Formats: sequence, structure tokens, C-alpha cells
Amino acid sequence: MKDLLHHIHRHFPIVQWGTYNMNSQSVSVTFPISFFNSCLNVIGVATRANDSDGKTPGYDATSISKTGFICTNGTNHLVNLNMRYLAIGK
Repeated sequence: MKDLLHHIHRHFPIVQWGTYNMNSQSVSVTFPISFFNSCLNVIGVATRANDSDGKTPGYDATSISKTGFICTNGTNHLVNLNMRYLAIGK
């Protein structure tokens, strides 16, 4: 069974998702399961689109690795916000 899973993961993308709290300027997020080779992309979504001033927040996924990523608040507002992510890798 382990060989079959390894074969599948080598040839097909793996999709993972989760939530985290953006409780500071920069937050480290760990994937539930490490990707075998690499994480190809991370998409993050805030649970609320606009701040009280009407500005749309900007969040960047940086330092993307097999085990996680760092989310950085690029606009310095909307801290302590629940976030969702979708990660695709192999």
C-alpha cells in the first residue's frame, strides 16, 4: 500500500487546505501533511474582504516549502483575522 501511495503522489497533484489565525504581521503555517517534492502554490483567503476603512487587505504567501509557508500582512490592517488556504503540490 505504501508503494502505491508513493506512486500516486509522484504523478498526481496533492491538494491540502486549512485555516489559521492572522494574529500578527507575519504568521507561520504548517501543512497537515508534508508534500513529497514541493508545494507548487498557496492561495489564501480572508474571511472578511474589507476593513472598516473600505480597503481590501493584502496578504502574501512567502517562504513556501514542502512543510508550510509564511503569511505576511502586506497592508498592516485586519490583524487577528481568520484565514483559509488551499495548497497544491507534489
